[in-house]
Amino acid sequence: MASSSPRMYRTTSYADRLDDEGLDHLLDESDDEQFKWEGRGYGFDGELGKAEKEREEQRRILAKAVKSGDVDKLRKLLKSVGPDDVVDLINEHDGKNYSALHYAAASNNVTTVKLLLKYGADVNSVGAACRQPLHLAAAASPPKESKKGDSPRKTSVVKLLLSKNANINSQDFLGRTPLHIAILHNNSTAEGVLLANDDIDINKFDHHRATPLVLACYYGRSDVAAVLIKLDAELSGIRGFDENMDTPLHIALRERHLKIAKCIVEKGIVNGNITSLLTESNRNCVEPIHEVVKGGHRDILKHVFKECSDVSDILNRWDRNADTPLHIATYCGQYEITKMMVKKGADLDSMNKDRRTPLHLACAGNFQTIAVLFVENGADLKASDDDGLAPLQVAANSKSLDTIVALLERLRNLDLQTAGGRNDCLGPKLLEWVAAENKADALQILLQHGTKLHGVKENDVLGYILDAASKGHTETVVALINWNREVLKKRDDRGRTPLHLAAEAGREATTNELLKARPHVDETDVNGFTALHCAAENGWVRTAEVLIRSKYDINKQTTDNQRTPLHLACGSGHFQMAKLLIFKEGADILLLDGDGENCLIQAIKGAHENVGRLLLSHEKWRDLMAITCLHPNSTDETTTPMRVLIEHMPDIAIYVMDRCISWQNKTRLEFDFELLDDTFSPWRLRPKTAEKDANDLHISTANGLEDHHVIRVASVSLEPNGLTNDGAHVSTDDNTPIDDEGVVPEGAHKDDDFPYEENGRLKKYAMPYTTKASEIRDAHPLNIMVSLKRGELLAHPLVTSLLHHKWTSNGRFFILLSLSFYLIFLLMLTGYVVVVPPSFYARSANTTTGVTWFADGEERWVEDGLTPEVIIFGLLGDWVVLVLSIINLLREFLQLKSYGLSYFNFGNLLEWVLYTLTVLFVLPLSDIQYITGIHIRMDWQWQCGAVAVFLAWINLILFVRRFAALGIYVIMLIDILRTFLKFVLILALFIVAFSMAFYMLLMNQEPFHRIQYSFAKTFVMMLGEVDFGDIFHDQNYLNTENTLAGGEEDFFLTNLFYEGITYTIFALFFVIMSILIMNMMVGLAVDDIHAIQQKAELHRLVMQAELVMTVQQALPMRIWRSAVICRKVIDMDEELTGLSKYYRAYRGYSQHVKKAIARAEETANMVDMSQEDDSNNRFFSDMTHRLKVMESKAAEECEKRNIELAEIRADQRLLRDRFNGVEKKLDSFLNALTDIMEGRAADAD
Repeated sequence: MASSSPRMYRTTSYADRLDDEGLDHLLDESDDEQFKWEGRGYGFDGELGKAEKEREEQRRILAKAVKSGDVDKLRKLLKSVGPDDVVDLINEHDGKNYSALHYAAASNNVTTVKLLLKYGADVNSVGAACRQPLHLAAAASPPKESKKGDSPRKTSVVKLLLSKNANINSQDFLGRTPLHIAILHNNSTAEGVLLANDDIDINKFDHHRATPLVLACYYGRSDVAAVLIKLDAELSGIRGFDENMDTPLHIALRERHLKIAKCIVEKGIVNGNITSLLTESNRNCVEPIHEVVKGGHRDILKHVFKECSDVSDILNRWDRNADTPLHIATYCGQYEITKMMVKKGADLDSMNKDRRTPLHLACAGNFQTIAVLFVENGADLKASDDDGLAPLQVAANSKSLDTIVALLERLRNLDLQTAGGRNDCLGPKLLEWVAAENKADALQILLQHGTKLHGVKENDVLGYILDAASKGHTETVVALINWNREVLKKRDDRGRTPLHLAAEAGREATTNELLKARPHVDETDVNGFTALHCAAENGWVRTAEVLIRSKYDINKQTTDNQRTPLHLACGSGHFQMAKLLIFKEGADILLLDGDGENCLIQAIKGAHENVGRLLLSHEKWRDLMAITCLHPNSTDETTTPMRVLIEHMPDIAIYVMDRCISWQNKTRLEFDFELLDDTFSPWRLRPKTAEKDANDLHISTANGLEDHHVIRVASVSLEPNGLTNDGAHVSTDDNTPIDDEGVVPEGAHKDDDFPYEENGRLKKYAMPYTTKASEIRDAHPLNIMVSLKRGELLAHPLVTSLLHHKWTSNGRFFILLSLSFYLIFLLMLTGYVVVVPPSFYARSANTTTGVTWFADGEERWVEDGLTPEVIIFGLLGDWVVLVLSIINLLREFLQLKSYGLSYFNFGNLLEWVLYTLTVLFVLPLSDIQYITGIHIRMDWQWQCGAVAVFLAWINLILFVRRFAALGIYVIMLIDILRTFLKFVLILALFIVAFSMAFYMLLMNQEPFHRIQYSFAKTFVMMLGEVDFGDIFHDQNYLNTENTLAGGEEDFFLTNLFYEGITYTIFALFFVIMSILIMNMMVGLAVDDIHAIQQKAELHRLVMQAELVMTVQQALPMRIWRSAVICRKVIDMDEELTGLSKYYRAYRGYSQHVKKAIARAEETANMVDMSQEDDSNNRFFSDMTHRLKVMESKAAEECEKRNIELAEIRADQRLLRDRFNGVEKKLDSFLNALTDIMEGRAADAD
């Protein structure tokens, strides 16, 4: 039941005794407290007089006589006391604050009471706890006289006290009247006497707002309750007694005092207010009608229904959980009561706060007769509760299988009797939901009673297995297989069978059950995926193991792109799956997919480093790397795995390079360079005109072995006639022709496709994959390392060994030769500038009069004549410079043609300007010769020469930058210059600000006379050339600057007209420009230098690689191909002699070899990943599997929690009822304890 059942009432406990000691103790003669009278202290203090002792003795005799009922002794005592003292003696209270009449009434001794009243006892004397004698009489046992045959009422102390005008409605400290106390002590005699009195108030409340009728209902006093009801005791409107604010009818029903409850109901019927009585709610919104149906009091309900014509207001009442009486009766399984209420028109579709109808509750409790009753009377079978569940779904959740079958049978019969068949869809929907929610028990029952599922189609049932397999509902899958094995052939819109879906979702148990049914294991979907493909793609290792045990082909390729399970596992980054397929099951790692990519390419594209390392630990790792593939970021650019690793996985690239170094027998060190220098490797050479099916192509692997796997076709770009784009002629040594398509004709590689000799040297017939020098350089692995600043790769022994080989093969000779030619050019240009006079030295120059000179021109340029310096640099130098400049311009032009737009950079543009200006400078354009053979240069030529010689030396700096030893300082300078250029705008703004101020204040002085002069002077002042004395104190200290005595010109040119503001501006200038700005620029420079020094090793490696690649790019292919080798072997037993030993030491070669050996040994000692099966790997594998399973089941668990919540609510209701019972007893105890404490407090007062 969704809503909670009504709470048990927590009533206040009414003690059967009036105080904590009880009446028996009150009448105990051994209690000395009763002899301690008020105002007398405790006992006798000192010597009392004779009268006082006599008085005390009288009190003692009085108490004992009253307590024991000794009438004779009492009468004798009362007669012996004087008339004036007897009243005082009788009405005097003892230590318990009781008088003699209290004790007499408590003992219920009529004779004693009469005698005391005769002598003047106070009938309304108030004793302890505000109790009067009548209260004690109401609680007393039946009188002794009743045992002698006298009528109890005639001999009742209560009646006797009332006859003496005792207050019948008096209340004690708890607000209880004598009638309350009589009912509490089951004193029927007292009850009869009290109720017969006309003055009694039968509706009097005590302090707990309990009337006598409430107490009678609580304690089951049906006789007195009947009298009270007959006397028209209040039946409704009573709000009290406990915190639930129950009415008498609530209490009678709760305590199951049905006789009283019937009396109240009959009285309500007679009075015409039965509806209000049954619908009066307590604090918990529980009404008596709810208690009637909960307790199963069918007779009461039947009587109400019989006597009341309209009971709709009663039947549709809600409690605090919005439960109607029909809800409660259904939850309790009260069939007869539910039948009566349905017959009287109870709302069958009323919903409680959980939106559950009575039909929901009947289905949840498996009350099939009640559920059928509701359906027959039109209950809504499609109503949904808060969980979205219809009644039949609730029945399935609660495993109310009998109810499901009974309802479906009844529905089928009802639909057959009607033309509409409005319940046709319930069967299919229920079956679909049961299958989707893995309610296997319910599904089995439904499938067994298939004839009762009106509207269910077999094809729909077959489809349920797809969802069950995907969700891992193994029990449902088994039930469907047992029902019809055709479910194994069902496919979804992707053509996937249940086995595909179970494997895709990693449902190991479900997959195992499906395989037990022996389906066709080679079934594929529309893309050619088997179940193993699905498991591998999603990384379900355990599921894959189950499938592999069923003899799945682990190398089966898909139809759409020829991918194997290993391709999918690697592409998705599933390490454990890849490890299983490769090392345990022996999957072929060299198979290529439809795009010509192997499993390593898939792992690289997915950026799965761990999978890549796993693959490269395989013995065939070298073949994995020997392939061309599409670049991950391009659709047409080809690349190799090594290049992609350098770009995206440098750590894996280091691992590959480690494996390229082998240390054999501790004497032979071998480097494998082919992966780093693969220009001529066969996997890079893809003929453009090859149009054969890729599956028919055969290529050679790096080991020279034939490989027939699928490869992709890429193009080779060659220009016609065998000319490369940079003009270099590409042909074989035996003049093998190259066709117009740039394809090497068949047979050009002779009989062996492998381009390297046995010693690792390049064969003469080997061809590069492209002849574009710029493409080779840009795509070269070394250049990629440089562009990405991969210092850790550049520092690898394999890379340094390759760079060393290229440098020693031809790089050093070319670079030294280039440097030599450039130094000759620079020397000749500089010498020419030194020995040739500038044009401004000539006063006049013409062909007739010759040249006349300024200053020492004649002496300097003419008188010495043709000295050796003049002959070398003046007569020959200009022609040497001109020839070298033209050669360099041609070289730059060829590079521009070869490189295209990539040619344009600062260095190349600088060389264009340098050589162009040099040619213009040295050309003999003037006809005037100041010495035979040496012409005067025109003004513009001399200016061109000044710029050219400046750029020539700057270019030398850029040339020197290529050498690691000096290049680091050039890099520092360039970085500092870049930083300065970022700051120059701010600096310029400060210079403009101060320049304008100085121009306005010091315009009369020469350095600031023009605006451009002011800018220049301000900039120079910033560098330290202030000339403070010349500006401010050019005249003497006698202050003659204000007179014209020294002459007007001196006065104007040196005077400081605005001294105050000028000094202020100068002070700001010194602080800002000379201190702040200059120090800030120094700090920026220091930071740049520090940053470069921290990466000095990286810069050194980058410069080395750039130098080698620059040399290779600049050389014709015929030359640089001689430096290409696939491997290099160093025999450590070989003895070095002569200069070789010292050269290697100088180059750090021995250190380089040591690093290479250390790398090789480290790689050799690494544990083969294929053999790793330690506890950690197993632990992480298990954890990974568990996490994936948990993730996949998270949604299902959430749904299950909703169902469990409903069950928890039902359990909570049971616990709440039990707790209420315990709480009731606890409240009774606490209230009794409170009464005791309050009574003692009142006595103390």
